[in-house]
Amino acid sequence: TSCLRDAVTAEDPASFWSDDPEVLASFGATFFIESTICLTDEESAMMDASLGTEPFITPSQLRCIVDAAGKEKLVTLFNAMGGPLDDLFPLVTEINPTLETCGVNIFASAG
Repeated sequence: TSCLRDAVTAEDPASFWSDDPEVLASFGATFFIESTICLTDEESAMMDASLGTEPFITPSQLRCIVDAAGKEKLVTLFNAMGGPLDDLFPLVTEINPTLETCGVNIFASAG
């Protein structure tokens, strides 16, 4: 719980109430990363099972990516996912070796 509390208090509370979509997206991506890495893989799996969802990434994989590429780069990638492919493709190309090293296959659920 202290990790989650730290994740919440590290964020600028004004970001949550912002009217700017980019500020909200960045806040959401950052909070997702910070709160997910607080969990163990087992805790995350229990949450996914209770929600009936399939995990995209485990906390340990996310920690690996943050350690290798940095949280800022990952936030930028998450934010670009809703935008044009011209913005997303270079980011995916740049971070893909890190994703592979950390055991994340972004194409696993495609098709």
